[in-house]
Amino acid sequence: MRALPLLALLAGCSGALLSTGVPAVFDVDGDGFGPADGDCDDADPLVSPLGVDAPGDGQDQDCDGADDEAWPLAAVAPGELQVTEFLPAPVGVDSALGEWFEVTNTRGEAIDLQGLLVLDLGRDDFVVSAPLVVEAGASVVFGGSDVPEANGGVAVDWVWEADFGLTNDEDAIRLTWRDVVFDEVTWDATWPLESGRSTSRDPDADRWCLAGDDDVYGVGGRGTPGATNPACPAPFTGLTLADVVPGDLVITELMSDPAEVEGDYGEWFEVHNALDEPVDLQFLGVENDDGDDFTVDRSLVVPADGYVVFGSFTAQQVNGGAPVDWEWRWSFGLSNSGETVRLVHGTRVLDEVAYDPTFPDVEGASKSLDAGRTNTGDNDRAENWCPGDSRYGAGDLGTPGEENPPCP
Repeated sequence: MRALPLLALLAGCSGALLSTGVPAVFDVDGDGFGPADGDCDDADPLVSPLGVDAPGDGQDQDCDGADDEAWPLAAVAPGELQVTEFLPAPVGVDSALGEWFEVTNTRGEAIDLQGLLVLDLGRDDFVVSAPLVVEAGASVVFGGSDVPEANGGVAVDWVWEADFGLTNDEDAIRLTWRDVVFDEVTWDATWPLESGRSTSRDPDADRWCLAGDDDVYGVGGRGTPGATNPACPAPFTGLTLADVVPGDLVITELMSDPAEVEGDYGEWFEVHNALDEPVDLQFLGVENDDGDDFTVDRSLVVPADGYVVFGSFTAQQVNGGAPVDWEWRWSFGLSNSGETVRLVHGTRVLDEVAYDPTFPDVEGASKSLDAGRTNTGDNDRAENWCPGDSRYGAGDLGTPGEENPPCP
């Protein structure tokens, strides 16, 4: 008779009522977790191992033993993390190491990115597997390497797995956590893309543009990784190629035989806009007699009465210091002995220059059209050209992107 109270007491201590099998220790607050499951406050339904820990409130809502310093991804809404800059085509370094993109926190409070899943347009992905706090209004940079000597001088906060990467002309960056998509940026060849320059999101408008010449990082990359992006230029309102006629665009200078760098890297030619309005050269075709050609497949504006330079590479550390606005890389070239360079739009020839050995031929000096002869008739005549005589960049002679001097 006296054993029954003792058995009942033992049953309560063991966590079960012997007569019914119902647990004595259960989920008091109805959040799906009891103390045996790691619930550190079973009287508060907002506290559990899956709770959202509000930073700085002195409470441990997720039962990890500490009050977190930043909001977890579970508390972040779409749009509060944004892709704000990316560089899919670095110059001068291994592309797998020099690619990067930037994510900005727009929430107004610090966010911990641990658990963030990043996807591309294909099957590549990576996960932020450790705490990575981005402060309110600040940015973090993801890249292929955090070694500045290898990545071109980018300060990378998180190195992605080796199987992730950014494709130059068509790809995507998708920021996700579970079923939430915080942001997605998908680009193609119509976007402002250029080797060695990042594509940057305007901080105050939903448009993208290329990093400017003054936005230099590392050893010569163009971009603002980890810093506030500058505003994009105002939308273009000038002329397009459909508005120009032969004679409006004039080839005024050619560098076919650089001395300070190899020709494959240092060749360039210059085009002058003879109009009093800017012209967007998107869809301009360039051909030579060797079958080489390229097309300006995105916006490239030449100012009114201004100049634009086409060359092998935009990176001045490899092209001899020429201010190249559009690079053809390996798809085009200028022969030392003679070549025809032709500007076309559809079936229309806007200008062409057929230079031969009667044109100025000095190693390390450009072929420069006399400043008073900048028209499509005079630039066909060898006597209107002379060797460039002003040093630029690494030491070759010419005036790329500037008005030519008169010939002697």
